[in-house]
Amino acid sequence: MHHISHLALAASLISSALTSPVDVTGKKTVSIADIKGKKTFSVEQVLAKKQQMQAPALSMLKTYAKFSGTAPVQLKAAAAAIQAGTVQATPQNYDMSYLCPVSVGGQTLNLNFDSGSADLWVYSTLQPTSQQSGHSIYDPSKSSTSQLLVGNTWSIKYGDGSSASGNVYADKVIIGAVTATSQAVEAATSVSDSFLKDVNNDGLVGLSFSNINTVSPNQQKTFFDTVKSTLALPLWTANLKKGAPGTYDFGYIDSSKYSGKITYVDVNSASGFWQFTADGYQIGSSSTVSSSFVAIADTGTTLMYLPSSSVTAYWAQVTGSGYDKNQGGYTFPCSSTLPDFNLVVGGNKFTVPGSYMNYAQISYTTCFGGLQQNTGLSFSILGDIFLKSQFVVFSEVGGKASLGIAAMYNGTPGEDDGDEWECHAAAVQQKELEAWKMINQEGGEMKVMHRREDAGVRHTDLQAAALTAASPMIAAEWLFDRYKVAVDMHKALQSPRYEYHFFAWSQSPQSIMSEFISFLPPPGLALANYDSAALHSTQSPDVPEVFRDAMSVREDVFVKEQKVALENEVDIDDARSFHWVAYASVGTSGSDGNAAMDGVTKDSATSAEHTGRKGSTAMKLPVGTIRLVPPPHPPHPQPGSSHKIDNHEGLPQDMQSGLSKTEMHDGKEAYIKLGRLSVLQPFRGLGLARLLIDAALTWASQNVDKILPPMSPAAAEQRKLELGGGVEVEDVWRGLVLVHAQAQLEKYWALFGFVKDESMGTWEEEKIMHVGMWKRVEFDSESTGGRKKSVVG
Repeated sequence: MHHISHLALAASLISSALTSPVDVTGKKTVSIADIKGKKTFSVEQVLAKKQQMQAPALSMLKTYAKFSGTAPVQLKAAAAAIQAGTVQATPQNYDMSYLCPVSVGGQTLNLNFDSGSADLWVYSTLQPTSQQSGHSIYDPSKSSTSQLLVGNTWSIKYGDGSSASGNVYADKVIIGAVTATSQAVEAATSVSDSFLKDVNNDGLVGLSFSNINTVSPNQQKTFFDTVKSTLALPLWTANLKKGAPGTYDFGYIDSSKYSGKITYVDVNSASGFWQFTADGYQIGSSSTVSSSFVAIADTGTTLMYLPSSSVTAYWAQVTGSGYDKNQGGYTFPCSSTLPDFNLVVGGNKFTVPGSYMNYAQISYTTCFGGLQQNTGLSFSILGDIFLKSQFVVFSEVGGKASLGIAAMYNGTPGEDDGDEWECHAAAVQQKELEAWKMINQEGGEMKVMHRREDAGVRHTDLQAAALTAASPMIAAEWLFDRYKVAVDMHKALQSPRYEYHFFAWSQSPQSIMSEFISFLPPPGLALANYDSAALHSTQSPDVPEVFRDAMSVREDVFVKEQKVALENEVDIDDARSFHWVAYASVGTSGSDGNAAMDGVTKDSATSAEHTGRKGSTAMKLPVGTIRLVPPPHPPHPQPGSSHKIDNHEGLPQDMQSGLSKTEMHDGKEAYIKLGRLSVLQPFRGLGLARLLIDAALTWASQNVDKILPPMSPAAAEQRKLELGGGVEVEDVWRGLVLVHAQAQLEKYWALFGFVKDESMGTWEEEKIMHVGMWKRVEFDSESTGGRKKSVVG
């Protein structure tokens, strides 16, 4: 099955220069692109060092105390009984506790990110020694950057008598890739027993609003308020998970982590919390109840606390459930199948799966519910039971607080779901495994990663094995110094919950150009006589062969599949763009060749330019293409506009009234634009798109001067006239990349590190909805010739 090997090889020609590196131990080493010269970062939770859970009643009492609520009498009694030892205190089979590593004064602590408070407080050496046990602690004397804020103290006192207090320092706090050089750090001098019993965390990072910070007399900013001006966007997102570590992302929205659209609602920040109004609820498949209520989104609260009417209605659907005064909340038989709970926000429904409503097993047959009444509280609370089933955006974009909610993207086995394994999987049959094993050479190594999911929890096993030398033909075609090939075999194994991925590395660095990918610099006048109303196969021989190959793919994908008018497919940018075309060697005889050719048009397969390889029965077939358009560019499309490419003037209609700058682009910085990415249908899912994107960006990072040559005196004079003189002008590309992505492919582009620019909205190109997405890549500074910016005038 040689054609499979060749296609796999073509799919595997993936440059390692710009893709996120993969550590085979399973640790994620992805760094998010720095958009607009500002920061974005992601923080992954870690498993708490000790898994000890409070009894549900104690957890609920702590929540009431946190928000100064009046706890129901029966809840107080249940908590008292537990503290007296008359009721089991530690539930079983609860969800795991996850924290986030934070550097405070150069010391790493595991802290709880809490959107329901505004203090960054930590356990410290200022506490009695007896209170320090079991925690990582902050020692101000060991920090070279700590400074005592003399006269300032903090104190948290709750209605149940629990408290924490201490002194305040200004110190360097690092979370992810962002540093707050003078962040208020509240170092505890004393904490009450109820805090000491929570051995899972070393303190809190408050992420609510600074107006409820407890430092006195000089109220301090939260970490988010301190750093938000340095972020690409003033927002953060929570992607929490049940039974697995989640992530908090700052400065950007990772569209690979949610499905559908994000629904935004206004937030009443005056309350100090992420407070909003919900519209109603639905239980299972019953009718929706329209009943608005005020709620807050709180990552520091475990359960959901909602109005009594919705809670009683929910548990009425569960046989054997009821309010247990000994536990202070609703319990149910553990054998029950719980209905889903749908919360209505902004006119849309967001589902909490019934399985999430089982908070903890409190006896052999009885479980405690994750949904409880908010009696005695001034608002409802959407804690982790809700948040772990949604993707949530905490935004202050435009100076206005809002909360965004979307369904969490869970992915399915075999999809490239943007996790820590940087691979693009292709489903293959068991019998084809031997063909993949041929992709090897002496000194090569194949690493096998077996992933499985058990009750929603992912387990990973990694094995490494050196393979014997493979076919000389295959070895000779292995052109990269390091490449990754992933084979997803779950379909062949008929086990939809299992995945097998194979990673291979070569040891010999080679050029990114090969017989499997061709590069064409801007063709310029060579396209002057290109007939845009005619197919590529009828064009003049003067048209470069690589461009005709690119058009053969674009005609199949855009013209035939997506119904773009042929005359609009070639535009004026083609003449000034850099082009790449990926090829596959496909067998021309036998069943394998026929299988490979299935779905490929006859004219594209038999064109004279597709020459067979010497000594083999294969043809060189163009299967994918991409182009890179250098600066300058017209204004960004106007949100809601509709246009097509005008081949005579080269500018999209309605562009002149477009945006000159956006949230992610200042309107001045030079950027390149990737476009016309397309792969023939029979060859999708093999990593060819990744191959093309990486080839283009690798070339760009090494050839900055070819993208934007130095500005000539005449050009500088022209810019002077246009801008009025004394204006700083970008005459060097600094790594900023834009794509006008088809809206349906937004999540796909996100896998490559592109971030959606919300301010660009959506618009139509050739009746297809598009969005703007940005990425910043590293580049070879030597290739700029030392240029930075020019001042005109």
